[in-house]
Amino acid sequence: LAALPENTVACVVAVFPASDRMVVGGYQIVKGVPVHKTMAGSDPIKPVHSSCVETEFRQQTTLPIASVSLTHVSSGGALLQEDVEKKLADGNRILVFDAISFADIAVIAEVMEAQGRPWIAVDPGPLTQKACELVAQDKPRMMKKQTRGKVLIVAGSASDLTNTQVKYLKNQTDAKIVTVDVRPFIDSDEPHPNEAILAKRIQMLSQMSDIIGIKSAGYTDMLIDINLEAEKRGLTTDDITGRITHALARIVSLVLGDEQAPEFKGIYLTGGDMTVAFCQECKVQALELYGEIQPHISYGRLIGGFADGMPLVTKGGMIGDTDTILACIDYMLTH
Repeated sequence: LAALPENTVACVVAVFPASDRMVVGGYQIVKGVPVHKTMAGSDPIKPVHSSCVETEFRQQTTLPIASVSLTHVSSGGALLQEDVEKKLADGNRILVFDAISFADIAVIAEVMEAQGRPWIAVDPGPLTQKACELVAQDKPRMMKKQTRGKVLIVAGSASDLTNTQVKYLKNQTDAKIVTVDVRPFIDSDEPHPNEAILAKRIQMLSQMSDIIGIKSAGYTDMLIDINLEAEKRGLTTDDITGRITHALARIVSLVLGDEQAPEFKGIYLTGGDMTVAFCQECKVQALELYGEIQPHISYGRLIGGFADGMPLVTKGGMIGDTDTILACIDYMLTH
């Protein structure tokens, strides 16, 4: 909002009906459970302490915020329009909406678009998609079908679900995933000699399997206490996790930037911070998104950098089912 015109409004709809994620009475509910009581509440890096969406936003900004109830949203057009107009007239820059269905999301997008002022969608995808449909002029481009080939996996998330997904993948395929001891990387932002060694190891494994990659083992497997390590160094937990994700990303950049690197057909990234670090270290200029494989799992292609034009799948660390990585790899190689 700071970078956009002063009358721009943020429309927050933290809802994804396909994965049973909704907001009722201002509280985000996932499969009938308040989000702070799900796995997100015990996340080792950024635990969710409250299920109240407005509360979470108020802790991060001084901009005026207002919530729009499910009563107004479900009533549709006129009543919702009137409520939104009143809240905007009161000077609110962020509107937090209740919603439980795609129909709710659609009417929210239509009402916001009818305001005649710039607005941004803050959501896990459905609101953004609906907003794009309202203003789209061209049909979405489709990816060409790819032949089978090698896939590079970068699992930066340390969630239990990611560990389970990687274990399932290894049980079902001949995937070669290097488990990285991240402890050497937490003392400095500078490249570490281990990075080049690990990159060479990945290249060697590419001669043995079509599915290769790296997995962070720093948060649980190697018994690192992120908060303690940060306190020792006078840093924040974000500083420590940033050093880890950037080290993993540099390893990948060495693999992709090597003239002898195998011809990868795609890259699979787990973890939002991991995706950001990857883009920065590999000089990616943009991600061109084509759609979703499963809820919250996006696919598209890289623009610019060491892997320009390469297909990409990216998802959060707590997203998907046990077989998600395998399903995503198959999708990436055949679409």
